Amino acid sequence: MKEYPKNYEWMANLSPEDITWMTEVIAIALDDNSVFEPSSDEPPLHLAKLLSEDKGPSEGKLEERYYHAAKALGITNTGQYMNHWEIIKSIATSNLK
Repeated sequence: MKEYPKNYEWMANLSPEDITWMTEVIAIALDDNSVFEPSSDEPPLHLAKLLSEDKGPSEGKLEERYYHAAKALGITNTGQYMNHWEIIKSIATSNLK
């Protein structure tokens, strides 16, 4: 298994469908279209590296919480994610306060 950045190992298990919408969400969040550029890494590893570089290793667990909150809400695309962002953020951070 390829080595994922610390706290981003969970991304190794993303489904192809989730990789698609997460790539779009990450491009929006980072305001960086380089996520769509070809990479020698597999898509989830490429995304993990970009997030880790931008947000740092400590944010990996929070990113995972956002992902699981989105999945719990049945999010399947970028539009749904963006439309439900405040709810996703609230769920993901509710136990961190």
